[in-house]
Amino acid sequence: MEYGQLIFQLKVSAYQSLHLMALTLQQDEDAILLEQCSKDNQNSNSYLLQISGNIIYPESM
Repeated sequence: MEYGQLIFQLKVSAYQSLHLMALTLQQDEDAILLEQCSKDNQNSNSYLLQISGNIIYPESM
């Protein structure tokens, strides 16, 4: 696994954990924002993987 992917996964995991903590602490506004950050990062990761597979390293796919 590339280091960039690992960093992205750690970042997404951190947002997911913070989202669950905010829900547990009944911090609803914070939970909503953290959930959105998590989803945005997941979407960014998927998009970057698609770009790398289709444009940068097409022969590896």
